[in-house]
Amino acid sequence: MQTTHRLALVLAASLVSASAHAQITNGGFATDLAGWSSAGDVAHRDGTAFLTTASLAGDDDGFGPAAFNFSGSEVVSSGDIEALLSFPAGALDPDAGAGVFAFEGSLLYRNVSVQAGDVLSFYWNFYSNDAANDYAFVLFDALTFNLTDGLTRSATGDYGFSLTTGAGTFTSAPASETRTISFAVGILDTGDFNASSALAIDNVTLTAIPEPSTYAALAGLAVLGLAASRRRRA
Repeated sequence: MQTTHRLALVLAASLVSASAHAQITNGGFATDLAGWSSAGDVAHRDGTAFLTTASLAGDDDGFGPAAFNFSGSEVVSSGDIEALLSFPAGALDPDAGAGVFAFEGSLLYRNVSVQAGDVLSFYWNFYSNDAANDYAFVLFDALTFNLTDGLTRSATGDYGFSLTTGAGTFTSAPASETRTISFAVGILDTGDFNASSALAIDNVTLTAIPEPSTYAALAGLAVLGLAASRRRRA
């Protein structure tokens, strides 16, 4: 009986070791943006990473220059962001055929090592003074997702912005294989330069989802434990 328990413990330890994977360093932005690369207006504020479309010259009527610029660094062109992401020119334009182009913005990015079954998630919130044009996106491996649907009037005017999507959570599909992928979040001023927007992200996390073989091994441990318990009672 003791041998069975020891075997179960050994198997459990092996499973834990096999499923262990590297977490994203400084995914919570506790004190700074260490470990991340950025372009444009990207800043650490209130334990969160903030990206904006705010130029140092000032984009918002009724506010002074750089009123919504958090870092003191100038935003970069959409072409610069496309180049950093190895995208073709114009890939970030919302609707070039209708004359809606991306102009400038900011980017936070890094490489992330994932194992098969890993899921990446983070908290986000989008703030804006522009009711129609600006948008934020996330790049996970080769897939790009828009984060800005559902802007509504902000009741509190967080950080001075009049509109917000409210807090949300992005969760990726499980990684299909072990590899290093590109992860980035960005924000772009599109259509005009008349108003600024900002994206806040926090708690960037990798979570391991056990593969079928792991589930099978766990089921085997349960059977061992049940058998040992029955022998004990007998």
